[in-house]
Amino acid sequence: MANPIAAGRTADVYSDRPGTVVKLFHSWVPESDVESERRKATIAHSMGIRTPAVGEIVRRDGRIGLVFERAPGVTMLEKMRSEPDAIRTLAPQFAELHLVQLFISSYQYYRTANRSLRSRTVNLQSNGLAVRL
Repeated sequence: MANPIAAGRTADVYSDRPGTVVKLFHSWVPESDVESERRKATIAHSMGIRTPAVGEIVRRDGRIGLVFERAPGVTMLEKMRSEPDAIRTLAPQFAELHLVQLFISSYQYYRTANRSLRSRTVNLQSNGLAVRL
């Protein structure tokens, strides 16, 4: 594949078909982690969190990956690096996204462990997001 448009600890992101990107995971990442990320991304998107829609799991160049809708613009991290004054407004949103990811991961753990999880509502104050499971 061509040069990645982004690179991270677990994967590289490449341009794909028009309007999409493919996130190809490094060979050491278990397929179960890729499936878990797909579930989390699907849940986050369905909750109305402004995240790219996730598509199918693919195999390219011997690597497993996920196809995502291509989101225009820069990442929050890039914006914080290039505009230090934006950190005050973006850092809480960045933290909330990680909180939602943690919540989704915890919820999945309890579901897969066949534990009883009563319906709860999580409110994230700054953007008015409410999650009810």
